[in-house]
Amino acid sequence: MSFGLVAGWLALGLMSACVTGSRSKTTTALSFVPSTCDEHEAVGVLNAAIDSPEPGLRALGFVAWIKSGTPRGLKLIPRGVMDPSPYVQRALARDVPVAVGTAFLDRSAPDPLAVAWLGLAGERVQALSEEAPSAWLASAITGDVPALGLLLKAISEGDVPPDQAFFDVLTQVKLEGLGAALIDGLALAEPDLALSMAVAAMAQAHPDAVEMVAESLARADDPSAPFWVVEFVVTAGVVGADDWLEMLVSNAPEALALHAKLGLVALGKAPTDIVIAAMASSDRDTRAWAATVLAQAPVVLPLPRDHLLALQGSARSEAPRVKRAAVQALLRLATVSDLPISQDKPGLKPDPVSIAIAAKCLAVSPGGATD
Repeated sequence: MSFGLVAGWLALGLMSACVTGSRSKTTTALSFVPSTCDEHEAVGVLNAAIDSPEPGLRALGFVAWIKSGTPRGLKLIPRGVMDPSPYVQRALARDVPVAVGTAFLDRSAPDPLAVAWLGLAGERVQALSEEAPSAWLASAITGDVPALGLLLKAISEGDVPPDQAFFDVLTQVKLEGLGAALIDGLALAEPDLALSMAVAAMAQAHPDAVEMVAESLARADDPSAPFWVVEFVVTAGVVGADDWLEMLVSNAPEALALHAKLGLVALGKAPTDIVIAAMASSDRDTRAWAATVLAQAPVVLPLPRDHLLALQGSARSEAPRVKRAAVQALLRLATVSDLPISQDKPGLKPDPVSIAIAAKCLAVSPGGATD
């Protein structure tokens, strides 16, 4: 599973129907995208998102509404927290923990990993009675020593859940003994969990982790695995990722070396000029990664004209992953008016692109939405 799980974590749309490309299989239709900041249209997109049957869209919608800080967004906090989907609960706890922390105290049987994200943010959390690694992790984050012992024992015995959301938390927390437990558990865990465990050990700065990642990749059947790992360690901010990326730049085949070099751009370890060339690549995943990297890189604003034009070109792509990454980069580094997207008829199913733009429009709206 490892890379499949890693890929799932990386899905920029936070939903199951995501991407197309040379290393990607699934597709989704792009729909209504407001090209200018019309508050009424933005509200319509976000309301449609939170009413969606797809947890990924609901998560994006609730987060966008709550981040807006509008009266409507604040009123939606209890509804979002009570959503039955663990996916939605985790997104809220990870992305807007301060806003939803108190509401989670009143929720019965919250998702343990949502509680873990709240604990990482320093929010007060309720005690969990569940006997499982995810619950022990959440409790250990808050300083529960017995829970930490149970967690480390389970991991060292290879007893870890096949859920990338569990590993997402592991890459962000520092717990005494966790790195060693992950390395010990590698040999006992299911083979498809080995890569995720090795990457999590890298995040704990364990001295054997890089070697374990390399060995796990060597045994991988999926040729996309190293590309996903590069994106994961960069996006998750894994400690020591730059050293590993430098090694790939020097020793890996050309395509993977480029992917790693782009990762170094995101970490501020390489100039952004390489991103412009990468966004002209014939490989869709390379173009999408280049746009993602530029959004994360420490760039000086306003964007140089060639950077802006490159992102605008990618935002016109018919490949959903490329379009989504470029739009998200433009929303972070430029303005909605810089989006080269023609307005479509409203009322169609919202998608990650339309939700992102609607959220930005609501954020810059002078009045804010009230209903």
